[in-house]
Amino acid sequence: MEALQGFRVPFDEDDRLPALVAHALNWPVERIGHIHYLRKSLDARKNKKPCFVYSLEVYAKDEVFPDGSSPSLEALSRRIRETKAQEHAAVVGSGPAGLFAALYLRLFGFRVTLLERGGNVGQRQDAIAEFYKTGRLNEDCNVGFGLGGAGLFSDGKLTTRIKHQAIRDVLHWLVLFGAPEAIRYIYNPHVGSDRLRAVIASLADWLANHDLEWEFQTRVTGLCIERQRVVGVHTETGTVRADAVVLACGHSARDVFTFLHREGVAMERKPFAVGLRVEHPQALIDQAQYGAFAGKPGLEAAQYRLTWNHEELERGVYSFCMCPGGHLINAATEADTVVANGMSNLHRLGGFANSAIVVTVDEREWDEGLFSGMALQRQLEQESRRRLNQADPKAMLPAQRVVDYLAGRASSHLRKTSSLSGAAPAQLCKLFPAPVEEALQEGLRRFDHKIRGFCGDQGLLYAVETRTSSPLRVLRDREGFHSISHDGLYPCGEGAGYAGGITSAAVDGIRVAQAIAARFEKDTSGIFPARTI
Repeated sequence: MEALQGFRVPFDEDDRLPALVAHALNWPVERIGHIHYLRKSLDARKNKKPCFVYSLEVYAKDEVFPDGSSPSLEALSRRIRETKAQEHAAVVGSGPAGLFAALYLRLFGFRVTLLERGGNVGQRQDAIAEFYKTGRLNEDCNVGFGLGGAGLFSDGKLTTRIKHQAIRDVLHWLVLFGAPEAIRYIYNPHVGSDRLRAVIASLADWLANHDLEWEFQTRVTGLCIERQRVVGVHTETGTVRADAVVLACGHSARDVFTFLHREGVAMERKPFAVGLRVEHPQALIDQAQYGAFAGKPGLEAAQYRLTWNHEELERGVYSFCMCPGGHLINAATEADTVVANGMSNLHRLGGFANSAIVVTVDEREWDEGLFSGMALQRQLEQESRRRLNQADPKAMLPAQRVVDYLAGRASSHLRKTSSLSGAAPAQLCKLFPAPVEEALQEGLRRFDHKIRGFCGDQGLLYAVETRTSSPLRVLRDREGFHSISHDGLYPCGEGAGYAGGITSAAVDGIRVAQAIAARFEKDTSGIFPARTI
């Protein structure tokens, strides 16, 4: 085996990779048996021809590639069949955290009931289509709630800032159920909203076929508590008792936070970010990132990541959830509100790029109440809906040209929009608290220096981006992962304040499942190579 690190391949010669590798190793191309991809990224620095940068392991035909460190679905199925299920775990929420917690708890020998307030993938798609067509929102089944969580309709980004061995396991599972093989090694991996829906549906079907008990369209209304220990959950139709309860609701489940507080579960406020979505023609972003090579075959839709710190106001301004070749959608989960979000499909072929531009908010915007951050979110969402109603009550998103927003004037018209739910010109100025508004506007101007035309005539802003992360954290023990106030309750994922995206939420689900298994002295070996919590 030969290793190649930092191996550069011009973007328009990527289809010749085997021949280029053979030349670099001074091998005949016929000698190559297997090329194992460790890493692939794109170097598109200005004034240079874009190149893919690889880290590779190259095996000759007479060498054996040591594959097989991760078991097959057949082996995992056999493990479940051979492991007697005894203790019962209830998992609340079927986003990435809940799905992976439930998956591993089944593998560890638990009987698992997964409770989901929304529907399955098909039911979610029907409910969303009905909302966009008629304006009637199903508050339990929508872009935010249902199988797969909010990430199912937001590009399927798998980037994460965490460093944990279980990341590779999450990617392996997604590939097993239909995600592209390339997510294992590409920089900034994503599955795409279109492909991710099929992947999650397949994973859910596999779990159902392995005796996971699904309870769709089941809203959890409270905790079943005995002697300060959680022994189950109450739903609208009854009580589900369990030896362990995994709380993996998303951060939009405001009613859950309300009953947690009522029942004395320890929580605290945490900073998050709010702002607007910005949209440009994808060609403008391609030109800014690729220069003279923009539009050439072999280059995918360009991305950007922008950050700036307003030192005087002590505010960070940054891009968030950037969707190349994507669309804008209304991701509201409550009636009479607007929540702007972005999505894109696997191949990112849409003609527009969008991203949230957000500003950090913290105790400076809050009063003393635990739910003051949540109240700020709702206030911004309701005010955005009110302004949209003044412009066009039939539209789904309020929008304003960037140049008009910065000049403080209304937009008389909008250019073509990618919004799948419709948009109308509305006044977005003075939507936020004054320091947040000032930081946001100055951040936009600063970003125009980095991407020419960012604040030009072709840019549109949409209100309002509020669901960047949870405004609360459900406090848990650092080692045992259970609530510090209520034993038997295991806060997990984004909603509980312990993750920030699909991958980190899924990893947190695995870690919580491992902690529960350790407590009940379950065998956790033989699933993947040894992992530490």
